[in-house]
Amino acid sequence: MKIKFADILVFIAALLVIGFTSLYAYSGNNGRLSVHIKSAHGEWIIPLTERKIIPVKGPIGETKVAVEGGSVHVVSSPCREKICVRSGYISKPGQWIACLPNRVFVSIEGKSSKGERVDAVNF
Repeated sequence: MKIKFADILVFIAALLVIGFTSLYAYSGNNGRLSVHIKSAHGEWIIPLTERKIIPVKGPIGETKVAVEGGSVHVVSSPCREKICVRSGYISKPGQWIACLPNRVFVSIEGKSSKGERVDAVNF
């Protein structure tokens, strides 16, 4: 089996693509947190520093999500139990709120510049 020059170039190009993609994916956003809101009707990404109320359509009505003061919470939702509304405010990466009946998912993503650490890991 003879290795050709083109094979080496393809291998090096693949390594570069993987390297740059990994660097981009895992570099974070330099301490900037963002709110990700997902529903069947769309997806929103809003900086956690903004002040905004987002009406999100779902199959049973409109869920209102408020981003304010570095945190986010569900203001109102047409679901019966209102667990999403009672979940309160979230402000740290990895935290989330879901309204399952209305199929709305709210999460905070990014890296915190405060150097917060994981308090436990389970397998």
